[in-house]
Amino acid sequence: MEIKHICAYPGCTEEANYPAPADPKDYKKRIYFCLEHVKEYNKKWNGLEGMTSDEIFNMQVGSNWDRPTWQMGLDSKSYKTATAHQRTKDPYSVFGERTTDPQRERAKPNEEKPAKIIPGQIRRACQTLGVTSVKDIDLIKKAYRAQVKQHHPDINQDVEDAGARIKSINEAYKTLLAYVKRNSK
Repeated sequence: MEIKHICAYPGCTEEANYPAPADPKDYKKRIYFCLEHVKEYNKKWNGLEGMTSDEIFNMQVGSNWDRPTWQMGLDSKSYKTATAHQRTKDPYSVFGERTTDPQRERAKPNEEKPAKIIPGQIRRACQTLGVTSVKDIDLIKKAYRAQVKQHHPDINQDVEDAGARIKSINEAYKTLLAYVKRNSK
């Protein structure tokens, strides 16, 4: 059996299907309004009304602020994410792609592991520019100049996607420069 409420707005006798909080300190306590009056009530509602600054601070501290956090990603030292690459599929390379298979890493413990895992976006930028190393900034600049000369829209006026190609080359160059600057510190 469905309980029907009458709008709590003074003078309104319409059916009330929309609950709203009645007390800022007790969010479970509800009053019901019709659609027109719940909109008006919600505009005026202040969930912190009647609270002191200490009560507001204590409310924040008690909800989420003192929960522990763990670093995300493949280089994490926390218990829950230390082996995340083994349990999680990352088809869009959000956390960067691994350069080796984790099963093979465990099978060959004496073999030298790669120094750093290159994120997928950086690897795609390297492929766009035709660069194999992200350490040599002069090599990146030379490859960029060569690609721009080869694919520039003024030279390739008859090629349909020359503008899009030069944009992808410029983006790849900016991405690699930013990556090298970030990792050189």
